[in-house]
Amino acid sequence: MTFYSNFVRLKLKFYIRLEVPKISGLLVGIDGGGTSTEFVLCDFKGRVKNRVQLGPSNPNDIGFEKSYDVLKNGLSELLNPWGGLSARIDGMFAGLSGGTVGSNRERFRTFFQILLPNARCENGSDAENAITLGLEEKDGITLISGTGSVAFFQRNGRIGRVGGWGYLFDRAGGGYNIGHDGIYAALLAYDGLGPSTLLTKKLEAAIGMPVHEALPDFYRRGKQYIASFAPVVFAACEEGDPAAVEIINHTAAYLSELLLAAYKRLEGSSKTVALVGGIFKRSDIMLPFMKNKLKVDFDFIIPSFPPIFGAVWKAAKIAGIDIDPEFKKNFNLSWQSS
Repeated sequence: MTFYSNFVRLKLKFYIRLEVPKISGLLVGIDGGGTSTEFVLCDFKGRVKNRVQLGPSNPNDIGFEKSYDVLKNGLSELLNPWGGLSARIDGMFAGLSGGTVGSNRERFRTFFQILLPNARCENGSDAENAITLGLEEKDGITLISGTGSVAFFQRNGRIGRVGGWGYLFDRAGGGYNIGHDGIYAALLAYDGLGPSTLLTKKLEAAIGMPVHEALPDFYRRGKQYIASFAPVVFAACEEGDPAAVEIINHTAAYLSELLLAAYKRLEGSSKTVALVGGIFKRSDIMLPFMKNKLKVDFDFIIPSFPPIFGAVWKAAKIAGIDIDPEFKKNFNLSWQSS
């Protein structure tokens, strides 16, 4: 009986080992935001081996317990074929929205140390992913316009910030402000307090009801929902609607102010500006407005890689891996097909 039991154990060990794919080196990148959280696993050549996308993970929005659950579930699914949470991870970076507010960096660091005992892991803000994505280690500015807006300047490896105080205090620059101002213009027109606008028709088509009747939804679903109407404002601007043009012009003016303030802090060390975030998907509209307000001939770049690559880049640095053109090519091809 003892011989049989030992034989069964050896056989089980053999099958378990067969089920775990052999891979030379593991890198994990996490890009956690207010809308979704992406997890990517790749090897030292930049080839994506697994990819998971879950809901938001900002602890300031959903609380720490829910944030922990999202991160644990995502990593469990990501690493399951490679030994689960006990897998050896040579480099991991978790860039999380809200990840550096107050004592959050330390709280997440402790969480990851306990969750992943065999990982070389660092954590920070999702802004670090965006900065690395556009600039890597070079001096320059990363101008982010997504739901909100912020400018980061990087000089000699040190990072500073202008703006980015959240939707309660930032007066413009992001999708929330654009969506909010578009809805407000339609409400003013409805009340007779403002001119008629094409925004009314376009918003009603997007919402499926009169704008004033959708008020409960705006309050209930909050900033992300309101930000989702930014494309409607761009579409109306493209057709020359005065209210929409004014909103986009106001947004461009504020982003230009952020950019010039960040540039002043660089003291002329670089004119490189990486444009990151969903609003710059309409750079064809936004950039001409901005350039009319800027006296500096900036070198604008729009990264061709997704924000998660910034986290993978930092994970590779933690593992001591240099990022070469082959790594980038492998990542881009395998990420798109994963």
